Amino acid sequence: MMNEVLYLLLNNYADHEPVFLGSTIACDERCIKKSKYMNKVVAPTLYAVRSCSGFHILPDYSFDTMPDD
Repeated sequence: MMNEVLYLLLNNYADHEPVFLGSTIACDERCIKKSKYMNKVVAPTLYAVRSCSGFHILPDYSFDTMPDD
């Protein structure tokens, strides 16, 4: 079973920050071996969240649908 790492994203988030942590969590330094962790995004709603540079991300969970644990 994969463990989920949840990232809270709000509108105008700095899109360059979660990339470094997300890639470190998802695979090894050469991206050869996948990890037992999976990156997921949480936002206030399930609507797209916009970064400060204009990228749109569709969240995996909203505050109402995110796992309790």
